[in-house]
Amino acid sequence: MDDFQPGYPIDLRSDGMRGRDARRYEGDFEYLAARVIARLTGERVVIQDDNSIQSMADVRIEYGDRPTAFVEIVSDVDPDYAQLHQLVFRGQEMGSPSLGRIWYVTVSKLAKLKSLKPALEAFLRRLEDAGVFLELVQPDGSLAQSPVEELRQLNGLGVVQLCSRLPQPDEEPKILLYPQGVGGLAEQDWQTFITWLAGFLSAPGQADVRKKLEQTGAVERHAFVGESPRVP
Repeated sequence: MDDFQPGYPIDLRSDGMRGRDARRYEGDFEYLAARVIARLTGERVVIQDDNSIQSMADVRIEYGDRPTAFVEIVSDVDPDYAQLHQLVFRGQEMGSPSLGRIWYVTVSKLAKLKSLKPALEAFLRRLEDAGVFLELVQPDGSLAQSPVEELRQLNGLGVVQLCSRLPQPDEEPKILLYPQGVGGLAEQDWQTFITWLAGFLSAPGQADVRKKLEQTGAVERHAFVGESPRVP
């Protein structure tokens, strides 16, 4: 039976392979990429690399009106950012009944989450008692020089930004954790991106990607590249 559904890939990997990929810091990136391809093309997209054949391309696109195309999926993920992102969002929201506000806490990749999470509510309770409510954006490390002892200690645990607000009538006080983001130019710099992409795909480390696509013999061949932000 053909289980094709437009917009969704057909996944031939074993349950073990899918489970292994899902446990990675970046999650099951192969499925996410194949889902994007399926939605973009509307064609029958198959995640075919089930480790049964050596050097098999990850995905094939079975067009209805032209020859099959192939896609190799590759990512260039900063491990520190990916780990931080996964750890933060795994337990992002923390109910905090002793607090009177909703707090937004941004942490750096150096955050000591195991030490920070259990102590965070007590720190924020003391800040509330002291009337420290306003946004405190201190990415340059000046939080460490704050006259407020709790802010210096939070900075030492990896907190780089802190802000709060009063809950709406239908909300409860809580703490929301976020990974530190990145900065850059507001406008898109396509030439810089294309230059980086060309260098990345032509590098020795991507020789296997090029080989797999070449071996398909297909006219249409693609590399689906995942790139993560880089955090300082």
